[in-house]
Amino acid sequence: MKQSIRITNLPEMEGYKEYDFIIYSNDEKKQKRIRRKIEISQSMSDKLEELLSYVLENTLDRNSTINYIRQEQIFSSYETDLMPYLDSLYFNYIKSTTWIDPTDKIENEMNALFPIDLDARFCFLGKAGVGKSTIIQKISPFFGIDGINFPFTDTSRTSTFPAEYCFVPNKHIYRFAVIFKEKSIIDLQINECIERGINKLIELKLNNLTTASPIDIVIPYFFTDPSQTYDIRYSLGKYVKTTSPNYSLESNQSIINFWNNIFDLMNKLVDTIIPLSEMSDIKPDFYQERFQTIIKESDSSNQCFSLYLELGNQIHHKIEKNTNCIFDNLTNNNTIDIITRNNEQFLCEFKHSSILENDFFNFIKIFTEKKASNFGKALFNLVGILRIELPLNPKINLSHKDKSFSILDTIGIAHNNDGSGGFEDSTRLSLSEIDGVAIIDDSNFNGDNNVGAILQHLSSRIDYNKIFFTFTFFDNLKKADFDEDDDIDSQKITYLSSIETQTIKNVIIDREVAQTLCQKLTNGDTFFLKGLMNEDDYSSVRNMLDQMISSTVASKNIYGFFKYNKTLSIFEYDYKKLPLLYSEAINSFKKTQYEIYNVHPPHFKTTEALTRRLATKISYFSGARTLKPVDDLYNSLITVLAPYISKPQKINIGSKDNDPTLPSIDTIIGILKNIVSEKLRSSINYCFFEPSKLQEWKELYQLSGLGTDLERRNGILDTEELIAPDIIKYLNDEIPEHLINIIEDSLKTSLLDLEQTLDLDKN
Repeated sequence: MKQSIRITNLPEMEGYKEYDFIIYSNDEKKQKRIRRKIEISQSMSDKLEELLSYVLENTLDRNSTINYIRQEQIFSSYETDLMPYLDSLYFNYIKSTTWIDPTDKIENEMNALFPIDLDARFCFLGKAGVGKSTIIQKISPFFGIDGINFPFTDTSRTSTFPAEYCFVPNKHIYRFAVIFKEKSIIDLQINECIERGINKLIELKLNNLTTASPIDIVIPYFFTDPSQTYDIRYSLGKYVKTTSPNYSLESNQSIINFWNNIFDLMNKLVDTIIPLSEMSDIKPDFYQERFQTIIKESDSSNQCFSLYLELGNQIHHKIEKNTNCIFDNLTNNNTIDIITRNNEQFLCEFKHSSILENDFFNFIKIFTEKKASNFGKALFNLVGILRIELPLNPKINLSHKDKSFSILDTIGIAHNNDGSGGFEDSTRLSLSEIDGVAIIDDSNFNGDNNVGAILQHLSSRIDYNKIFFTFTFFDNLKKADFDEDDDIDSQKITYLSSIETQTIKNVIIDREVAQTLCQKLTNGDTFFLKGLMNEDDYSSVRNMLDQMISSTVASKNIYGFFKYNKTLSIFEYDYKKLPLLYSEAINSFKKTQYEIYNVHPPHFKTTEALTRRLATKISYFSGARTLKPVDDLYNSLITVLAPYISKPQKINIGSKDNDPTLPSIDTIIGILKNIVSEKLRSSINYCFFEPSKLQEWKELYQLSGLGTDLERRNGILDTEELIAPDIIKYLNDEIPEHLINIIEDSLKTSLLDLEQTLDLDKN
């Protein structure tokens, strides 16, 4: 298709020109206008116009464009001048339009693999140990069955994948699907195991620690993850100490030989780092740093690095061998039908509808259960996300007997939080299809910073009507000042509500929002769960589910609105306020980041680990300290944008005959807030993980030598400045697509999406 490019001189900006053109999707049905200002001479602009026209007409990618430039005499001498302009005007934009958010990608894959029609989807948020999994266990048919660890999570956090449990009425069926982790994440986890073991072995050798079995000291460092999120023994097999009475058993010889081989390779590797002639008073961290430098240089001709790669290959081979063995056993199971299985996903359902709970659990525990007896026979280290369909516990006896629902049990939310900046991995939590979020808190440890962080974040992302408060283990709450002559439960409710009210007031600045949330503590949207471990008491869990489902059913009735003026947007906003709001958010973000990296800097290994994860598209590092720059920026932006979105300048929507069954305008604005926040979540992920930023994180991770820590910390701040530039660069039009432009575009496109959601074209 012939595409015109409009080029305008900018008198107010000497030497600048504005390029204005349209790009089309492959089917030419979707189009997007691009307008960019660049500083360029007239002669170079003439060449760029001709080249850009050719690129657009022929839909060349970047590599093809470079080849074309080199072949054409009129362009060949100007490659280094023309390509930066093309990147700025076109190719960088193309990258952003083809970006698929990691969370959206894995959800799309799961929905394609395991489609399921549900009336409601809920999400449980809370730190480990507050009872999220206990509630799900009570809802399931597994509750009360001895020996079954369901729903397959525990407070030790030895697994970090989210799981969605789908309950469909009147069906006795078990079906589940797994999307496995990306290879880059598995590689990172394996490499960190190797490096922990090597560092410990270096320490042993230099400190001349004499022990009959150094392997018994080194290998536990190999498999022990400081954050307790990954135990590689489940993928490889158990480690039998040389002092164990079972060491000589024939059945253990194969796995013993494997670990001995791994240790021998580690010894050879360390010998290349510390030759015998260098054994002296030099501290271990010198050689540990030398080892890290060799890894970062990735020189395959280096013997140390070759051994490092060999260790990784041996471990990958063992995992692959164990995985294939497990799947072979599954394939031979006559009670199931494996529909899909490859390196990325797995889907399975039982053929017999009368299958017993124990049979299903014995099958699925290889993906889920964390017991030493499963070392070498489990797959959950490889799981990225899990979805299970199973019957509802018949003892629940819900009022909404015909309604299907699911519960997303999140792992790793707000486990280590100071009450500010949101919580870790919030940018990987999609709430676009969630009908209700229950903030779960233990009655005995309520109102801490973790709940405050979750509450502040949620109130900025979703409609307040979707937020519920749940206090678990209510019957276990005891206080010395409860009056035994008065109703104890009423005193407990008053006490918990007052604590939660104070938490709300501490974290929610907007008084109207705080008041709305406080009212939820007394209007039926707060649940005090008793008898969670009692096999005869289901009343409080039943009440919780009934209320959440009722609220969802009522909120689905949104098709009766119309626009007063069909030519105007559903809501009108003053977009001139966005730069000031952005400035407020960015100043808060940068202040937080400066305090983290300059005022109270983390250990240099923590900062190094963060950049390594960012280079692998992992948004945070959790260890002695939690560093979460992606989540911090996202939270800063949505926190200042939420009040702005909640109060449009003009409202161009009404309901026919003032239908009382329709939700309020505030609820519709809440839907808009959710749409905007989801677009921004994806945009922030892109800003941190687009190719050029991945390279930045990689280069920061690979720094080594004296002064590296300060350089890396400053590098993090500098890269954050590129991602979220100050407002001056926007006002001076120094950046082709400032984050403010992205925010404005997100809001405008969200308004169009909202009109489609409300089906306004028919009204």
